[in-house]
Amino acid sequence: MNFHAFHEAWQPGELNAAGTHSDWMILSTWDFIGDRIWLGDACFWSSEEDGLFIKLAPSRYQVEVRVADYGSECRIAGLRAFREGVKPNLGTELGKTWADTGTQGFCDAASFAAATQEMTDDVSEAAQDAGLVAAISLPTGHTMFVVECGFGDGEWPVFDLKDGPDQVGFQVDFIKPGEEFPF
Repeated sequence: MNFHAFHEAWQPGELNAAGTHSDWMILSTWDFIGDRIWLGDACFWSSEEDGLFIKLAPSRYQVEVRVADYGSECRIAGLRAFREGVKPNLGTELGKTWADTGTQGFCDAASFAAATQEMTDDVSEAAQDAGLVAAISLPTGHTMFVVECGFGDGEWPVFDLKDGPDQVGFQVDFIKPGEEFPF
């Protein structure tokens, strides 16, 4: 299913503290031409210490999200990107990512390296205005994908996605299945 169709059709109802997780839904495809990506708080991306770099092969990637539906609210429960045309399997932990602004983003490392303070401020503003998900065009001509992460601020493990022995992507889960609505 396509995330945009799901989100457009979603209607709020009564709070269900237990919530339900959706299947993974396609957000977009992404033509990645570099050799690594940067993943981290979308409003703190001008510092190398503030994110996680992940090596990936140049290819077309499928970007997906999973939603936790609590009846009265939907939250982004997970984010992943993997090489198009494969069926990824969860691998080992690559490291951790965190958020202090309730957002999580990823882009190619070349855009990260070219970041200026002005560009970072523009992306931060767009990320804060994005809603649940956004694809933000960067001045480098590349795209940064941004999501509101789970219940907001926190730290989460990032896992590689495998196709046999090959690393084909990454996955981060912000809300675990069965995790109750805390507010």
